[in-house]
Amino acid sequence: MQRLKLPELVEVQRSERYRAVVIHEEAFRGKTRTARALAKAVPDATYVDLQQVLAERPDLAAQIDRFGPQELEGLLLGYEAQGQVLVVDHADLILNTWPPAQKRAFARWVDDGLDGFTDSARVLIFFIQTDPAIVNYPLQRPNRLGRTRVFCLGDFDAL
Repeated sequence: MQRLKLPELVEVQRSERYRAVVIHEEAFRGKTRTARALAKAVPDATYVDLQQVLAERPDLAAQIDRFGPQELEGLLLGYEAQGQVLVVDHADLILNTWPPAQKRAFARWVDDGLDGFTDSARVLIFFIQTDPAIVNYPLQRPNRLGRTRVFCLGDFDAL
């Protein structure tokens, strides 16, 4: 399979109906470094460190045990940023508190929940640690590249 370029994936996702993407990899394999580099490489991208957001927002941190996929969606769609692309890092902090059913709900949302025609023009790129409940969920809607919107970091050329 041909290796992909992350900035090109972002451009493809801008024109897709469903605009959320998950990029996963095992711990300590360069997800944060890549997420930061992607945010710098895409002119209208904003790097969002969810760990830092929770540290700066005690009201959200206090709700982490009740913070589900819908709350995460609301937080990110309402996040103040200059551009339309959010590169979301350290989502594991929230995802790891979820039971498998909520992780599957998140995977379904990635598949068809962020509807660019009706919900938002935002493109959300999540960098997460590999989680079988999410990365093995049977996604149904491929993008224009013929791929689902869950990728391994190793699928991409280095930035």
